[in-house]
Amino acid sequence: MSSYHVQVGSDYGAYLVQWSRVLTGENPWDLNEPIFNAYGPLYNSIAIFSHVHPLLPKLIFSLSWIAISLYLMKILYQRYSEDSLTMLAGFLFLFANPFLWISISMQGFFDILPAICCVMAVIFRSKRRFILAALFLAIGFLFKFYPIVLFPILVIDNRRIRVLPGITYFIFITVGFLVSFLIWGESTFNPLIFASARDSKILSIFFFLKSRFSPLRLFTEQPNLDNYSNYTMIIGYLVVVFYTWKRRIESSLSAIIYMMIVLVLYRTGHFQFFTSIFLISPFWYATTNLSKSRKEKILVPISIYLYWITILHLTFYLFKGIGPWPWSLFREIAGLPNLLLSLWTIVTVVRLGYSSSELLPTKKNQSLIRR
Repeated sequence: MSSYHVQVGSDYGAYLVQWSRVLTGENPWDLNEPIFNAYGPLYNSIAIFSHVHPLLPKLIFSLSWIAISLYLMKILYQRYSEDSLTMLAGFLFLFANPFLWISISMQGFFDILPAICCVMAVIFRSKRRFILAALFLAIGFLFKFYPIVLFPILVIDNRRIRVLPGITYFIFITVGFLVSFLIWGESTFNPLIFASARDSKILSIFFFLKSRFSPLRLFTEQPNLDNYSNYTMIIGYLVVVFYTWKRRIESSLSAIIYMMIVLVLYRTGHFQFFTSIFLISPFWYATTNLSKSRKEKILVPISIYLYWITILHLTFYLFKGIGPWPWSLFREIAGLPNLLLSLWTIVTVVRLGYSSSELLPTKKNQSLIRR
């Protein structure tokens, strides 16, 4: 209930402005408005709850976090019920994690909703229920666009390509956008344009490359490669997808590194975008078919990476962002270690995360995620 008493701040105040426009019948995607809605059509439906009470959506976000965490703890318990240390680590990771407390309960980011959709898509994909996985991934996309990054888990099945889940996914998305188009017209598509044209932010390598410490300043006074971000991101993403297909990486593990490569190369690297990685990781650990040795070796870079994101997010929250020198150094160089840690994790997964068969064809692992 703490989120119900926390003062509205951060992006949540902008949410309230955007939801109020929805409730008054205005265009939620007006490019001329100072606070622009960069989200999908389903995001507008949250306005109903803000009408009941301005902080009700934030309470719902927190309750959603608790619900998915309890579900993940249940999955973890089915495999590690006799391993009290692992269960304690899982509990602390999900319920006492500063990243999740700050992002959800304190700042009220709604990213927990698309993140839950991503987790459920991964879970249903692991159960080989591809259509339900496509539905949840589409719902996540209709909230916020980045869940589309997980699209390959719908269509890659070992080294086969499944067409039907992909088609189903795009049908769900088309229906969602069609309904929105009938209500709000062509402005429905404004966020898609906006998302591809934003300036680079702290967690992006492109923010570092235009900072005072950029090596590019050896060649130019004002380096700025933001316009190449989308191309670099697409190339990096496709390379990672290719190796997960070639090496038969488990779908949950693939989902983690898909998110990583996109978030570090996407120009707008915001902390809340990483929520899905925090939730998918314990599911992977609880259900993986990998040997204990390989699993632990992969867990090391993933844990260090998430610890890095948590410390960075906590620092920014406590100090209201990074102030003047020398603290501004932290802001300007963060994109570089973020890239290096991401690449370390991705390379480790590709090297050690291969499997001779896809996740959960066995009765043992199937039982781990049975409802």
